[in-house]
Amino acid sequence: MGLAFLRRHAWKIAWAVAGGLWAPQARAQTEPSRPPLSDVPGTFVVDAQVGPTFLLNSESNALPHLVKPLVALALRYTWLSSVEFGGQVLALLDVDRNYRVLGALAQARYALWVRPTFSLGASLGIGPGYDANILRDGLSGGGGLTLYGRLAADARWNVARDYLLGVQVGTTNAATAELALLAGLRL
Repeated sequence: MGLAFLRRHAWKIAWAVAGGLWAPQARAQTEPSRPPLSDVPGTFVVDAQVGPTFLLNSESNALPHLVKPLVALALRYTWLSSVEFGGQVLALLDVDRNYRVLGALAQARYALWVRPTFSLGASLGIGPGYDANILRDGLSGGGGLTLYGRLAADARWNVARDYLLGVQVGTTNAATAELALLAGLRL
């Protein structure tokens, strides 16, 4: 009886589940009205990004010389509902100093499009970093400090009100193409 019931009513069950997932206005009527933290100035955002970085100045076609892992950690203060200011530490992990990128950036993020559970934004970071050879045309870095500039765009979703999940694409000094998964927390 149970299997026959499921066969006859599978489309009704699927329709009810899909309607519950894709009808936020119906859920909003039953949930208490609280503004999402993305609209509340005065909160902090901590996020981490992890993913591959494609080195645009690499003179080798070998995959280990073209792709390196990126790790970045950021802390920003929400000044307005769509503006965040803070800092970021980023690194390309490699044992070879010619490929090693490590920088500390002052960062600003502007949310171009904000919804209660979604934000599409762009960020800009500027700060000092290690002058790795891979960041320069002709691989001619000096090994000291240089100025880093980082431009990125991200799409992030608010999950369970305080948590963020998303993706980010960006570039550092126009020498890398970065694709990262983003996970964060609003404090």
